[in-house]
Amino acid sequence: MPSFSSSDLFSPRFSEALQFICVVHLKQLRKHTEVPYISHLMSVSALVLEMKGDEEQAIAALLHDAPEDVGVSFMEIQKLFGERVAAIVWHCTDLHKRSESTYYGHILSYESPDWRLVKFADSLHNARACVVDASYLDTRFLREQLYKYKIVEGLASKAVPQNFLIQFVSAIDSLDRILKEREE
Repeated sequence: MPSFSSSDLFSPRFSEALQFICVVHLKQLRKHTEVPYISHLMSVSALVLEMKGDEEQAIAALLHDAPEDVGVSFMEIQKLFGERVAAIVWHCTDLHKRSESTYYGHILSYESPDWRLVKFADSLHNARACVVDASYLDTRFLREQLYKYKIVEGLASKAVPQNFLIQFVSAIDSLDRILKEREE
């Protein structure tokens, strides 16, 4: 676990990553909302730090959707932010077109906690957002998300801090209740 002193919280790379995402995701909004997409990226990065992730994991969290959403190459990420950050982003990106259960199993069962933490933080933030935005999200979309989150829950149970897993389970339970109420 990293420990930070007040004099070395972050290197300039963290600020550079923030500036980078502000540029490449400038016009992007979260799906089905008018919320700037960078709010998601900053939230995922904050969750990584709250779960005791290090600076490179936090940077990867900021960049985790750049290849998929705006076409930033892994080589560019590696050149700008280093090999470890690029590897974390690569593992968190869904460009590999695995089946969803295989993909999530791959993400959370891999031995390196580097990218597992980032992917869990991404799932936690997305699950929370689904609960908040459920009133105007399609039922089919919510069912698909709930299915993914249940896979993540099972795989993450021993891999992430318990208090964050509890938050994730709470979001899953809320989504489940919302869907059951729609069926009534």
